[in-house]
Amino acid sequence: MSLYNASLRGSLDDPTPAYDDVASVSRSNTTSSNSSAGSRIRWQILEEPVKQLHLSPRNSRTERFQYTYCLIAGAAPLQFIISLEPLSGTGLTGRYTFRLSLKVDKTERPLNEPIVLNLLVDPRQLQFVVFVFPGKSSLPVGCLWSYRVWLRVNGVDHRLFGDDELWVGKDPDFSSVADASYARLKNVGSNSQLYEGAVGEAHQRKPTLLISTN
Repeated sequence: MSLYNASLRGSLDDPTPAYDDVASVSRSNTTSSNSSAGSRIRWQILEEPVKQLHLSPRNSRTERFQYTYCLIAGAAPLQFIISLEPLSGTGLTGRYTFRLSLKVDKTERPLNEPIVLNLLVDPRQLQFVVFVFPGKSSLPVGCLWSYRVWLRVNGVDHRLFGDDELWVGKDPDFSSVADASYARLKNVGSNSQLYEGAVGEAHQRKPTLLISTN
C-alpha cells in the first residue's frame, strides 16, 4: 500500500495501538444485496464500537464506500463515518480520497482534512481502529475528547486522522462554570438567530451574537 499524504508519518508520542493488549477483535462478515460487511471491536474504556460498511452508487462508473463506527463518549453516542471515493484506477484498486465525519443524533460535521491514499487492496475489506479517550480538563467537565483513526493493511498500521480538540457532550452542566456569562435568544429570523448577553459589568452596551443557518 502506497501513501500519497506526507502527513501520515508516525510520531513517537502517538505510537501504533497495541491491538492485542487493548482490544479483542471478532469479525463477522455478511453478504447482501448492497454488499455490506461488519465487524465488532471491543475497547476497554468504551462500549463496543459497531462497524458498518455501505456502498453508495455515485454514477455508472464510481462507488462510494462508507464505514461507520459507533462509540460512546461519556454519555454521548457518537458515529464516526469514514468514506472512500475513487480518484483513478481500474477495478477496485487505485487512488482514493478518505474523509472523516462525526454524526451525533441528526447532526453531522466533517473532521480533519481529506487525505489521498493509493490502495492496492480491496476497499470493501478495510480494517480500521477508531477510538476516543478523555482529553485535558474542560469546562463543562467531560466535554473534551481526543480521537484517533488508524488503518491496518497487511499487518502495517497507518494513522489517518486524529485530534485532541473534539468538543461534544450530552447534557453538559454549564451551570458549573464559575463566573460565566450567558447570551439569551433575542430574535429568530428565517435563516438566523440573534443572541444578546453581557460581559462583566458591561450592561449598558450588550454584545450580540448572530448565528446564520445559511
